[in-house]
Amino acid sequence: MSDDTTPTPPTDAGGSLPGGVPTTPCPLQCPNMEIEVNNTSATNDDWVQLKCKLDCRARAIGNPPSDATVVLTNPDGRLRFPDDVDTTKTLILPRNGAWVPFQISGKIKSNAVGDAVIKAHCQSVTGPVVMTQNVTVVAVELDGLFHPNGNAVELPNINNLSPLPIADQIAHRTIKFKFTPLGITVGKTVQWTFAQSGMQGGVLTAGVVRGVFPAAHNTHLEMEPGFNFDPATQQSTIDNNGNAAVRVNMPPIAFNKGRLKVHFVGRPGCVREVDFEVPGIVVIDPGHGGNANVGGSSSNNATSASGVLEKNMTLDFSRLVETALNASPHNIDVFMTRNADVNLGLAARANIARDNAADVFLSIHMNGFNGVAHGTTTHIRPNGNDQINYVEDRALATRIVNAVLVVNPVTNRAANVVDQGLGVLRDSSLGNTAAFHKTRACLLEVDFIDVPRVDVNLNTGPNAAANRQAICNAIRDAIINDMLNQP
Repeated sequence: MSDDTTPTPPTDAGGSLPGGVPTTPCPLQCPNMEIEVNNTSATNDDWVQLKCKLDCRARAIGNPPSDATVVLTNPDGRLRFPDDVDTTKTLILPRNGAWVPFQISGKIKSNAVGDAVIKAHCQSVTGPVVMTQNVTVVAVELDGLFHPNGNAVELPNINNLSPLPIADQIAHRTIKFKFTPLGITVGKTVQWTFAQSGMQGGVLTAGVVRGVFPAAHNTHLEMEPGFNFDPATQQSTIDNNGNAAVRVNMPPIAFNKGRLKVHFVGRPGCVREVDFEVPGIVVIDPGHGGNANVGGSSSNNATSASGVLEKNMTLDFSRLVETALNASPHNIDVFMTRNADVNLGLAARANIARDNAADVFLSIHMNGFNGVAHGTTTHIRPNGNDQINYVEDRALATRIVNAVLVVNPVTNRAANVVDQGLGVLRDSSLGNTAAFHKTRACLLEVDFIDVPRVDVNLNTGPNAAANRQAICNAIRDAIINDMLNQP
Protein backbone atom coordinates (compact mmCIF):
# COMPACT_ATOMS: atom_id res chain seq x y z
CA MET A 1 0.00 0.00 0.00
CA SER A 2 1.18 3.54 -0.62
CA ASP A 3 0.94 6.17 2.10
CA ASP A 4 2.11 9.65 1.19
CA THR A 5 2.79 11.85 4.17
CA THR A 6 3.99 15.38 3.76
CA PRO A 7 6.82 15.80 6.23
CA THR A 8 7.02 18.67 8.67
CA PRO A 9 9.56 21.09 7.22
CA PRO A 10 12.65 21.90 9.21
CA THR A 11 12.55 25.02 11.34
CA ASP A 12 15.05 26.65 8.99
CA ALA A 13 14.66 25.45 5.42
CA GLY A 14 17.51 27.56 4.12
CA GLY A 15 17.56 31.07 2.63
CA SER A 16 19.05 34.30 3.81
CA LEU A 17 19.34 35.97 7.13
CA PRO A 18 18.88 39.68 7.40
CA GLY A 19 21.67 41.38 5.62
CA GLY A 20 21.78 38.83 2.82
CA VAL A 21 24.08 36.33 4.56
CA PRO A 22 23.29 32.85 3.21
CA THR A 23 22.05 30.34 5.78
CA THR A 24 23.38 26.79 6.13
CA PRO A 25 20.83 24.37 4.62
CA CYS A 26 19.15 22.07 7.15
CA PRO A 27 20.91 18.69 7.25
CA LEU A 28 17.55 16.81 7.47
CA GLN A 29 16.32 16.14 3.96
CA CYS A 30 12.92 14.56 4.74
CA PRO A 31 11.29 13.41 1.52
CA ASN A 32 7.79 12.41 0.77
CA MET A 33 7.91 8.65 0.29
CA GLU A 34 5.83 5.56 -0.23
CA ILE A 35 6.13 1.90 0.81
CA GLU A 36 4.63 -1.03 -1.05
CA VAL A 37 4.14 -4.20 0.97
CA ASN A 38 4.49 -7.35 -1.18
CA ASN A 39 5.80 -5.03 -3.93
CA THR A 40 2.29 -4.00 -4.99
CA SER A 41 0.19 -0.89 -4.53
CA ALA A 42 -2.81 -3.02 -3.55
CA THR A 43 -4.07 -2.67 0.00
CA ASN A 44 -5.48 -6.19 0.43
CA ASP A 45 -2.09 -7.88 0.50
CA ASP A 46 -0.44 -5.77 3.18
CA TRP A 47 0.21 -8.80 5.38
CA VAL A 48 3.14 -11.02 6.18
CA GLN A 49 3.04 -14.54 7.59
CA LEU A 50 4.46 -15.30 10.99
CA LYS A 51 8.11 -16.41 10.77
CA CYS A 52 8.19 -15.83 7.02
CA LYS A 53 9.91 -13.18 4.92
CA LEU A 54 8.12 -10.89 2.47
CA ASP A 55 9.57 -8.63 -0.22
CA CYS A 56 8.69 -4.94 0.04
CA ARG A 57 9.99 -1.73 -1.47
CA ALA A 58 10.19 1.99 -0.76
CA ARG A 59 10.90 5.11 -2.77
CA ALA A 60 11.10 8.86 -2.49
CA ILE A 61 8.44 10.87 -4.34
CA GLY A 62 8.02 14.54 -5.20
CA ASN A 63 11.51 15.21 -6.64
CA PRO A 64 13.47 15.75 -3.43
CA PRO A 65 16.65 17.82 -3.75
CA SER A 66 18.94 14.91 -2.90
CA ASP A 67 19.10 11.27 -1.90
CA ALA A 68 17.61 10.72 1.54
CA THR A 69 18.27 8.36 4.42
CA VAL A 70 15.31 6.84 6.24
CA VAL A 71 15.30 4.33 9.09
CA LEU A 72 12.41 1.89 9.38
CA THR A 73 11.28 0.84 12.85
CA ASN A 74 8.42 -1.19 14.30
CA PRO A 75 7.61 0.02 17.81
CA ASP A 76 4.99 -2.70 18.46
CA GLY A 77 7.62 -5.44 17.92
CA ARG A 78 5.49 -7.58 15.58
CA LEU A 79 7.88 -7.25 12.64
CA ARG A 80 11.55 -7.76 11.84
CA PHE A 81 13.60 -6.43 8.87
CA PRO A 82 13.72 -9.40 8.20
CA ASP A 83 15.91 -11.53 10.50
CA ASP A 84 15.20 -11.88 14.18
CA VAL A 85 18.01 -9.52 15.19
CA ASP A 86 16.99 -6.83 12.69
CA THR A 87 14.70 -4.49 14.60
CA THR A 88 15.45 -1.54 12.28
CA LYS A 89 16.30 -1.10 8.61
CA THR A 90 18.22 1.81 7.06
CA LEU A 91 17.39 2.71 3.45
CA ILE A 92 18.96 5.25 1.09
CA LEU A 93 16.18 6.55 -1.16
CA PRO A 94 17.48 7.98 -4.46
CA ARG A 95 16.14 11.41 -5.38
CA ASN A 96 15.15 10.03 -8.81
CA GLY A 97 12.40 7.94 -7.20
CA ALA A 98 13.90 4.51 -7.91
CA TRP A 99 12.49 1.71 -5.78
CA VAL A 100 14.67 0.38 -2.95
CA PRO A 101 13.97 -3.24 -1.93
CA PHE A 102 13.79 -4.50 1.63
CA GLN A 103 12.20 -7.42 3.45
CA ILE A 104 10.04 -7.82 6.50
CA SER A 105 9.06 -10.89 8.50
CA GLY A 106 6.42 -11.67 11.09
CA LYS A 107 7.70 -11.91 14.66
CA ILE A 108 4.47 -11.78 16.71
CA LYS A 109 1.04 -12.58 15.31
CA SER A 110 -1.47 -9.78 14.95
CA ASN A 111 -4.51 -9.44 17.18
CA ALA A 112 -6.22 -7.15 14.69
CA VAL A 113 -5.83 -6.15 11.06
CA GLY A 114 -3.09 -3.58 10.58
CA ASP A 115 -1.78 -3.55 14.15
CA ALA A 116 1.84 -3.97 13.05
CA VAL A 117 3.10 -0.48 12.16
CA ILE A 118 6.21 0.43 10.21
CA LYS A 119 7.49 3.91 10.97
CA ALA A 120 9.92 5.62 8.59
CA HIS A 121 12.19 8.09 10.38
CA CYS A 122 14.24 10.75 8.69
CA GLN A 123 17.99 10.17 8.97
CA SER A 124 17.96 8.15 12.24
CA VAL A 125 15.74 6.16 14.59
CA THR A 126 15.18 9.33 16.60
CA GLY A 127 14.46 11.48 13.57
CA PRO A 128 11.00 12.77 12.70
CA VAL A 129 8.55 10.27 11.31
CA VAL A 130 8.19 10.67 7.56
CA MET A 131 5.37 8.15 7.15
CA THR A 132 3.73 5.11 8.68
CA GLN A 133 2.66 1.86 7.04
CA ASN A 134 0.19 -0.59 8.59
CA VAL A 135 0.85 -4.32 8.17
CA THR A 136 -0.86 -7.45 9.52
CA VAL A 137 1.06 -10.50 10.78
CA VAL A 138 -0.90 -13.61 9.78
CA ALA A 139 -0.53 -16.80 11.81
CA VAL A 140 -1.02 -20.35 10.49
CA GLU A 141 -1.31 -22.59 13.51
CA LEU A 142 -2.29 -26.16 14.21
CA ASP A 143 -5.77 -25.96 15.62
CA GLY A 144 -6.70 -29.61 15.98
CA LEU A 145 -6.34 -33.14 14.73
CA PHE A 146 -8.59 -36.08 15.06
CA HIS A 147 -8.41 -39.81 15.48
CA PRO A 148 -10.61 -41.90 13.21
CA ASN A 149 -13.34 -41.86 15.86
CA GLY A 150 -13.61 -38.09 15.49
CA ASN A 151 -12.31 -37.20 18.95
CA ALA A 152 -9.77 -34.41 19.25
CA VAL A 153 -6.38 -35.50 20.57
CA GLU A 154 -3.38 -33.70 22.01
CA LEU A 155 -0.91 -32.13 19.61
CA PRO A 156 2.18 -34.10 20.75
CA ASN A 157 0.74 -37.15 18.94
CA ILE A 158 0.30 -35.30 15.69
CA ASN A 159 3.04 -37.11 13.82
CA ASN A 160 1.33 -40.50 14.02
CA LEU A 161 -1.18 -41.53 11.44
CA SER A 162 -3.73 -43.78 13.08
CA PRO A 163 -4.28 -47.12 11.38
CA LEU A 164 -7.98 -47.88 11.26
CA PRO A 165 -9.17 -51.41 12.03
CA ILE A 166 -7.61 -53.73 9.53
CA ALA A 167 -10.79 -54.04 7.44
CA ASP A 168 -10.54 -50.34 6.49
CA GLN A 169 -7.06 -50.83 4.98
CA ILE A 170 -5.85 -47.28 5.57
CA ALA A 171 -3.95 -45.15 8.06
CA HIS A 172 -5.14 -41.58 8.37
CA ARG A 173 -5.42 -38.42 10.38
CA THR A 174 -7.43 -35.26 9.87
CA ILE A 175 -5.49 -32.08 10.53
CA LYS A 176 -6.94 -28.60 10.96
CA PHE A 177 -5.15 -25.27 10.73
CA LYS A 178 -6.29 -21.94 12.15
CA PHE A 179 -5.53 -18.85 10.05
CA THR A 180 -5.69 -15.49 11.87
CA PRO A 181 -6.66 -12.68 12.04
CA LEU A 182 -10.00 -13.46 10.44
CA GLY A 183 -10.28 -10.03 8.81
CA ILE A 184 -7.40 -11.01 6.53
CA THR A 185 -7.70 -14.78 6.18
CA VAL A 186 -11.39 -15.66 5.79
CA GLY A 187 -12.15 -16.55 2.19
CA LYS A 188 -8.53 -16.88 1.13
CA THR A 189 -7.41 -20.02 -0.69
CA VAL A 190 -4.69 -22.34 0.57
CA GLN A 191 -2.81 -24.99 -1.37
CA TRP A 192 -2.15 -28.45 0.09
CA THR A 193 0.59 -30.82 -1.07
CA PHE A 194 1.71 -34.17 0.26
CA ALA A 195 4.83 -36.19 -0.45
CA GLN A 196 5.39 -39.73 0.82
CA SER A 197 8.55 -41.66 1.62
CA GLY A 198 8.80 -45.34 2.45
CA MET A 199 11.28 -47.96 3.46
CA GLN A 200 13.01 -49.68 0.56
CA GLY A 201 15.50 -52.38 1.48
CA GLY A 202 15.43 -51.05 5.04
CA VAL A 203 16.32 -47.51 3.89
CA LEU A 204 13.89 -44.57 3.89
CA THR A 205 13.48 -43.55 0.25
CA ALA A 206 11.60 -40.51 -1.05
CA GLY A 207 8.68 -41.24 -3.33
CA VAL A 208 8.34 -44.87 -2.29
CA VAL A 209 4.76 -45.87 -1.50
CA ARG A 210 4.58 -49.20 0.28
CA GLY A 211 1.22 -50.87 0.19
CA VAL A 212 -1.85 -49.90 -1.83
CA PHE A 213 -4.74 -47.53 -1.29
CA PRO A 214 -8.18 -49.06 -0.83
CA ALA A 215 -10.95 -47.99 -3.18
CA ALA A 216 -12.70 -46.02 -0.43
CA HIS A 217 -9.62 -43.90 0.30
CA ASN A 218 -7.54 -43.97 -2.86
CA THR A 219 -5.52 -40.76 -2.48
CA HIS A 220 -3.22 -39.12 0.04
CA LEU A 221 -5.51 -36.13 0.63
CA GLU A 222 -9.27 -36.05 0.84
CA MET A 223 -12.03 -33.88 2.21
CA GLU A 224 -12.88 -33.96 5.87
CA PRO A 225 -16.66 -33.59 6.35
CA GLY A 226 -17.55 -30.06 7.38
CA PHE A 227 -14.59 -28.45 5.63
CA ASN A 228 -13.95 -27.22 2.10
CA PHE A 229 -11.51 -29.16 -0.09
CA ASP A 230 -11.27 -29.45 -3.87
CA PRO A 231 -9.63 -32.78 -4.79
CA ALA A 232 -8.90 -31.60 -8.33
CA THR A 233 -6.83 -28.59 -7.29
CA GLN A 234 -5.89 -29.81 -3.78
CA GLN A 235 -7.02 -26.45 -2.46
CA SER A 236 -9.25 -25.26 0.38
CA THR A 237 -11.04 -22.00 1.11
CA ILE A 238 -10.61 -20.76 4.67
CA ASP A 239 -13.99 -20.79 6.38
CA ASN A 240 -15.65 -18.07 8.46
CA ASN A 241 -13.98 -19.41 11.59
CA GLY A 242 -10.55 -19.09 10.01
CA ASN A 243 -10.16 -22.85 9.60
CA ALA A 244 -9.12 -25.21 6.83
CA ALA A 245 -8.73 -28.95 7.25
CA VAL A 246 -7.79 -31.98 5.22
CA ARG A 247 -7.60 -35.70 5.80
CA VAL A 248 -4.21 -37.35 5.21
CA ASN A 249 -4.13 -41.00 4.09
CA MET A 250 -1.30 -43.48 3.70
CA PRO A 251 -1.26 -47.24 3.24
CA PRO A 252 -1.00 -48.68 6.78
CA ILE A 253 2.48 -50.14 6.41
CA ALA A 254 4.87 -49.54 9.30
CA PHE A 255 7.18 -46.55 8.92
CA ASN A 256 5.57 -45.12 5.80
CA LYS A 257 6.31 -41.41 6.10
CA GLY A 258 4.92 -38.29 4.52
CA ARG A 259 5.05 -34.50 4.69
CA LEU A 260 1.99 -32.30 4.44
CA LYS A 261 2.52 -28.72 3.25
CA VAL A 262 0.09 -25.83 3.15
CA HIS A 263 0.56 -22.31 1.87
CA PHE A 264 -1.55 -19.39 0.77
CA VAL A 265 -2.17 -19.33 -2.97
CA GLY A 266 0.01 -16.55 -4.31
CA ARG A 267 2.48 -16.88 -1.43
CA PRO A 268 4.30 -20.15 -2.25
CA GLY A 269 7.49 -19.07 -0.51
CA CYS A 270 6.04 -19.45 2.98
CA VAL A 271 5.03 -23.02 3.70
CA ARG A 272 3.71 -24.64 6.88
CA GLU A 273 4.85 -28.26 7.13
CA VAL A 274 3.80 -31.22 9.25
CA ASP A 275 5.53 -34.61 9.08
CA PHE A 276 3.58 -37.82 9.50
CA GLU A 277 4.48 -41.45 9.99
CA VAL A 278 2.55 -44.68 10.15
CA PRO A 279 3.69 -46.31 13.39
CA GLY A 280 4.67 -49.95 13.50
CA ILE A 281 1.90 -51.80 15.31
CA VAL A 282 3.03 -54.85 17.28
CA VAL A 283 0.82 -57.13 19.36
CA ILE A 284 2.64 -59.30 21.90
CA ASP A 285 0.68 -62.27 23.22
CA PRO A 286 1.94 -63.79 26.49
CA GLY A 287 0.81 -67.38 26.25
CA HIS A 288 -1.63 -68.95 28.75
CA GLY A 289 -2.61 -67.19 32.01
CA GLY A 290 -5.20 -67.33 34.72
CA ASN A 291 -6.43 -70.47 36.46
CA ALA A 292 -8.89 -71.89 33.95
CA ASN A 293 -8.89 -72.85 30.30
CA VAL A 294 -10.63 -70.30 28.08
CA GLY A 295 -11.54 -70.52 24.39
CA GLY A 296 -8.91 -73.10 23.52
CA SER A 297 -6.21 -71.46 25.64
CA SER A 298 -4.96 -73.49 28.60
CA SER A 299 -4.08 -71.65 31.78
CA ASN A 300 -0.61 -73.18 31.82
CA ASN A 301 1.35 -75.83 29.99
CA ALA A 302 5.02 -76.26 30.83
CA THR A 303 6.71 -75.94 34.22
CA SER A 304 10.43 -75.38 34.64
CA ALA A 305 12.73 -77.79 36.44
CA SER A 306 12.69 -75.42 39.44
CA GLY A 307 8.91 -74.99 39.38
CA VAL A 308 8.47 -71.71 37.47
CA LEU A 309 5.22 -71.74 35.50
CA GLU A 310 5.24 -71.10 31.76
CA LYS A 311 2.40 -68.54 32.05
CA ASN A 312 4.54 -66.37 34.34
CA MET A 313 7.61 -66.65 32.14
CA THR A 314 5.68 -65.73 29.00
CA LEU A 315 4.33 -62.60 30.70
CA ASP A 316 7.81 -61.64 31.90
CA PHE A 317 9.34 -62.14 28.45
CA SER A 318 6.50 -60.26 26.78
CA ARG A 319 6.92 -57.29 29.06
CA LEU A 320 10.65 -57.22 28.33
CA VAL A 321 9.94 -57.28 24.59
CA GLU A 322 7.37 -54.52 25.00
CA THR A 323 9.85 -52.36 26.90
CA ALA A 324 12.60 -53.01 24.36
CA LEU A 325 10.32 -52.07 21.45
CA ASN A 326 9.13 -48.90 23.17
CA ALA A 327 12.73 -47.88 23.86
CA SER A 328 13.81 -48.29 20.25
CA PRO A 329 14.29 -45.19 18.08
CA HIS A 330 11.55 -46.38 15.76
CA ASN A 331 7.95 -45.24 15.94
CA ILE A 332 6.23 -48.31 17.38
CA ASP A 333 2.96 -48.85 19.22
CA VAL A 334 2.90 -52.04 21.28
CA PHE A 335 -0.24 -53.80 22.49
CA MET A 336 -0.29 -56.68 24.95
CA THR A 337 -3.07 -59.24 24.84
CA ARG A 338 -2.75 -59.54 28.61
CA ASN A 339 -0.74 -57.74 31.26
CA ALA A 340 -1.82 -59.75 34.27
CA ASP A 341 -2.44 -63.36 35.29
CA VAL A 342 -5.60 -63.76 33.24
CA ASN A 343 -6.51 -66.02 30.35
CA LEU A 344 -8.05 -65.10 27.01
CA GLY A 345 -9.42 -67.34 24.31
CA LEU A 346 -7.29 -67.89 21.23
CA ALA A 347 -9.60 -65.94 18.91
CA ALA A 348 -9.82 -63.07 21.39
CA ARG A 349 -6.03 -62.81 21.44
CA ALA A 350 -5.82 -62.68 17.65
CA ASN A 351 -8.68 -60.19 17.48
CA ILE A 352 -6.52 -57.64 19.29
CA ALA A 353 -4.21 -57.68 16.27
CA ARG A 354 -7.19 -57.33 13.94
CA ASP A 355 -8.71 -54.42 15.86
CA ASN A 356 -5.43 -52.51 16.02
CA ALA A 357 -4.33 -53.21 12.44
CA ALA A 358 -1.15 -54.88 13.66
CA ASP A 359 1.87 -55.34 11.44
CA VAL A 360 3.16 -58.15 13.65
CA PHE A 361 1.45 -60.56 16.03
CA LEU A 362 3.83 -62.63 18.17
CA SER A 363 2.63 -65.20 20.67
CA ILE A 364 5.36 -66.05 23.19
CA HIS A 365 5.49 -69.50 24.82
CA MET A 366 7.86 -71.82 26.63
CA ASN A 367 8.15 -75.49 25.72
CA GLY A 368 8.35 -78.65 27.76
CA PHE A 369 8.55 -82.33 26.84
CA ASN A 370 10.81 -84.98 28.29
CA GLY A 371 13.49 -83.02 30.10
CA VAL A 372 15.96 -83.68 27.27
CA ALA A 373 14.67 -82.03 24.10
CA HIS A 374 15.64 -78.36 23.94
CA GLY A 375 16.04 -75.43 21.58
CA THR A 376 14.14 -72.51 20.07
CA THR A 377 11.38 -72.90 17.48
CA THR A 378 8.84 -70.66 15.78
CA HIS A 379 5.49 -71.89 14.47
CA ILE A 380 3.19 -70.70 11.69
CA ARG A 381 -0.02 -72.06 10.23
CA PRO A 382 0.37 -74.34 7.18
CA ASN A 383 -0.30 -72.78 3.82
CA GLY A 384 -3.98 -72.75 2.88
CA ASN A 385 -5.23 -73.78 6.33
CA ASP A 386 -6.85 -70.46 7.34
CA GLN A 387 -3.52 -69.07 6.24
CA ILE A 388 -3.48 -66.27 3.66
CA ASN A 389 0.07 -64.90 3.86
CA TYR A 390 2.22 -67.97 4.42
CA VAL A 391 5.34 -66.53 2.79
CA GLU A 392 5.25 -63.36 4.91
CA ASP A 393 4.56 -65.33 8.10
CA ARG A 394 7.44 -67.66 7.38
CA ALA A 395 9.79 -64.73 6.79
CA LEU A 396 8.81 -63.25 10.17
CA ALA A 397 9.21 -66.62 11.93
CA THR A 398 12.61 -67.15 10.33
CA ARG A 399 13.84 -63.71 11.39
CA ILE A 400 12.75 -64.25 14.98
CA VAL A 401 14.12 -67.76 15.44
CA ASN A 402 17.44 -66.87 13.79
CA ALA A 403 17.83 -63.83 16.03
CA VAL A 404 17.09 -65.80 19.19
CA LEU A 405 19.46 -68.59 18.18
CA VAL A 406 22.31 -66.09 18.09
CA VAL A 407 21.95 -65.43 21.83
CA ASN A 408 20.49 -68.84 22.79
CA PRO A 409 22.38 -71.13 20.41
CA VAL A 410 22.17 -74.58 22.00
CA THR A 411 19.52 -76.72 20.33
CA ASN A 412 18.84 -80.27 19.26
CA ARG A 413 15.81 -79.44 17.17
CA ALA A 414 15.71 -80.72 13.60
CA ALA A 415 13.66 -77.78 12.34
CA ASN A 416 13.47 -74.27 13.72
CA VAL A 417 10.39 -73.05 11.79
CA VAL A 418 7.47 -75.43 12.12
CA ASP A 419 4.16 -75.54 10.26
CA GLN A 420 1.42 -76.15 12.82
CA GLY A 421 -2.31 -75.38 12.79
CA LEU A 422 -2.37 -73.24 15.91
CA GLY A 423 -5.68 -71.56 16.70
CA VAL A 424 -4.15 -68.29 17.84
CA LEU A 425 -2.67 -67.79 14.36
CA ARG A 426 -5.84 -68.14 12.29
CA ASP A 427 -5.96 -65.41 9.66
CA SER A 428 -9.72 -65.18 9.99
CA SER A 429 -9.22 -64.12 13.63
CA LEU A 430 -6.29 -61.84 12.79
CA GLY A 431 -8.41 -60.06 10.17
CA ASN A 432 -6.32 -61.05 7.17
CA THR A 433 -8.08 -61.65 3.87
CA ALA A 434 -6.93 -62.55 0.40
CA ALA A 435 -7.49 -58.93 -0.65
CA PHE A 436 -5.69 -57.38 2.32
CA HIS A 437 -3.39 -59.24 4.69
CA LYS A 438 -1.30 -56.81 6.65
CA THR A 439 -0.64 -58.83 9.80
CA ARG A 440 2.27 -61.31 9.93
CA ALA A 441 1.95 -63.78 12.76
CA CYS A 442 3.92 -66.54 14.42
CA LEU A 443 4.30 -68.29 17.75
CA LEU A 444 7.69 -68.46 19.47
CA GLU A 445 8.68 -71.33 21.75
CA VAL A 446 11.69 -69.77 23.48
CA ASP A 447 13.08 -73.05 24.85
CA PHE A 448 12.23 -76.23 26.79
CA ILE A 449 12.11 -75.03 30.37
CA ASP A 450 11.84 -78.57 31.81
CA VAL A 451 15.51 -79.04 30.91
CA PRO A 452 17.60 -78.17 34.01
CA ARG A 453 20.27 -76.38 31.99
CA VAL A 454 17.63 -74.18 30.34
CA ASP A 455 16.03 -73.47 33.70
CA VAL A 456 19.38 -72.28 35.05
CA ASN A 457 19.95 -70.21 31.94
CA LEU A 458 16.57 -68.47 32.12
CA ASN A 459 15.42 -68.61 35.75
CA THR A 460 17.81 -69.59 38.52
CA GLY A 461 21.35 -68.94 37.30
CA PRO A 462 23.40 -65.80 38.07
CA ASN A 463 23.09 -64.61 34.45
CA ALA A 464 19.41 -65.46 34.03
CA ALA A 465 18.19 -61.84 33.95
CA ALA A 466 20.84 -60.87 31.41
CA ASN A 467 20.04 -63.93 29.30
CA ARG A 468 16.31 -63.13 29.28
CA GLN A 469 17.05 -59.55 28.29
CA ALA A 470 19.37 -60.63 25.48
CA ILE A 471 16.71 -62.94 24.07
CA CYS A 472 14.06 -60.21 24.24
CA ASN A 473 16.36 -57.68 22.60
CA ALA A 474 16.94 -60.19 19.79
CA ILE A 475 13.17 -60.59 19.39
CA ARG A 476 12.82 -56.80 19.24
CA ASP A 477 15.47 -56.51 16.54
CA ALA A 478 13.87 -59.25 14.46
CA ILE A 479 10.43 -57.63 14.65
CA ILE A 480 11.82 -54.24 13.63
CA ASN A 481 13.80 -55.82 10.82
CA ASP A 482 10.64 -57.48 9.58
CA MET A 483 8.71 -54.20 9.56
CA LEU A 484 11.53 -52.34 7.84
CA ASN A 485 11.70 -54.84 5.00
CA GLN A 486 8.10 -55.12 3.88
CA PRO A 487 7.41 -54.50 0.18
